[in-house]
Amino acid sequence: MKSIIWFDLEETIIKDWEHIEIINFEKIKEIIKTHVNSNTEVSFGIFSFAIWDEKDISHFENIIKPFIEKVFNIKIEFYPSKNEMFNVIKAGLKKSFDFMDFNDFWNKSTAFIDFIKFSPLELNKFNHFFFDDMVTNCSLKFDTFSIHILNINQVFNKKLW
Repeated sequence: MKSIIWFDLEETIIKDWEHIEIINFEKIKEIIKTHVNSNTEVSFGIFSFAIWDEKDISHFENIIKPFIEKVFNIKIEFYPSKNEMFNVIKAGLKKSFDFMDFNDFWNKSTAFIDFIKFSPLELNKFNHFFFDDMVTNCSLKFDTFSIHILNINQVFNKKLW
């Protein structure tokens, strides 16, 4: 089954939005190498609350994405904005809530899980590995897909992926 490897941006791949310097280089290279060498098809994505809207997507596509792709020799295929995450989750849950509710009640892990479940891109047919610096490690298995949420600062202590 195809795997999609997702990374958060700030404090996971880059320092922050204004300081585009790579951090966790060795960890990310090892994660990429392990998955690419696993004999399964692999794609890459960014799941970050730092990409809010079309303006941020443009900045990401023109500056940050090419830089990360060059440094790690990968192609980033998926990078939803926070607005897109909200819209996908709201449509999937078929509930009435606003963007402020989304900010208040969805942390990165729950937003990632719901985004994958409800994505119109049929992401719910793949194995997902999401690496972030602010999450608690957990794995969920569904009938057609799995989600592994991994703290990039802890995975190398236990080789959890």
